[in-house]
Amino acid sequence: MKNKIIEEDIQYILNSAVDFKKFKDSNVLITGASRMLASYIVMSLLYLNKFHNYNIKVIAIARNKLNFNKIFNDFIEDKNLVFIEKDVININNDTFKNFEIDYIIHTASPSRSDQFLKNPLQVVYPNVFATDKLLNLACQRQVKSFLYFSTCDIYGKVEDGHLVENKYGSLDPLDLRSVYGESKRMAETLCKAYHTQYNVPVKIARIAHTYAPTMDLRNDSRVFAEFVKNIIDGKNIVMKSDGKGKRAFCYITDATIGYFKILLDGENGEAYNVANNKELISISDLARLLIDMYPEKKLKLVIEKQSEIYLENKNISSLNELYIDTQKLEKLNWKPKVTIKEGFKRVIDSFLTIKLNI
Repeated sequence: MKNKIIEEDIQYILNSAVDFKKFKDSNVLITGASRMLASYIVMSLLYLNKFHNYNIKVIAIARNKLNFNKIFNDFIEDKNLVFIEKDVININNDTFKNFEIDYIIHTASPSRSDQFLKNPLQVVYPNVFATDKLLNLACQRQVKSFLYFSTCDIYGKVEDGHLVENKYGSLDPLDLRSVYGESKRMAETLCKAYHTQYNVPVKIARIAHTYAPTMDLRNDSRVFAEFVKNIIDGKNIVMKSDGKGKRAFCYITDATIGYFKILLDGENGEAYNVANNKELISISDLARLLIDMYPEKKLKLVIEKQSEIYLENKNISSLNELYIDTQKLEKLNWKPKVTIKEGFKRVIDSFLTIKLNI
């Protein structure tokens, strides 16, 4: 692999406590395969073939072939990687008639906040209707395990800011900012229904703030992605809020290990938070940390008048600090290890290396 940082990350994942032998001679269907989170899963499975000859076939669904080829340029000739160019809402049983399927990992979902207000139905359809289609496929094929990628947004407004898997707050269904959390809630209900009625072995990963060298910096509007973009471009970080809100950031290697743990060892019909609650930091402190990591760039933090675009989603919590409880996942022998400073340095250095080589 040309990107040494990503290659090191994949090796780190493969050397974890995940029982990867369960994937031997299996076929894994992954939606949203070229997105930030799924791309590490795909590469990890293909590297298992390379180093351990596990004979894993990865059936990867993504909407754009050019983007897919860009992400997986080093694997394009791999006979164990099968690419299907299709929007996940347009899949049907005929899409997979030529494939055996042992595992399904459903990650495809619009997650950019600007889409919630402009194209809310394009958020609902993948989260609800595509999930139903894939669960039905899992039922027909009697898969070994199904992993659904959900979000901590489903918790709604939890007043004490402590997010644990069996405690929920309110979401306003008539606020379009709720379209993501509400549709993810419905998808989770579908997962539970298929497990109860048809015994589909489905598990749910509730994902918090996660970052990686495979972030799509051109289109990712999240504030920490903007920070990374500014550092790479040598521009001052401009904040449109006071930045007091504290969030936990989980690096992609720790998150990916968590996903594999849930898929292979989690309880059917259960949900697990995936977060690094030890790396809790305010948005403004994160900006200062990134600036201080690259003193040679001589960048500054500029705080401007608060903008509606950058306001926190009030459906999530009325508090500045959220604590995402991961005790349930930790019982599967999982624990995050990568610090914010180490993780963001890997992300930024990875992008800087790419920029230098262009």
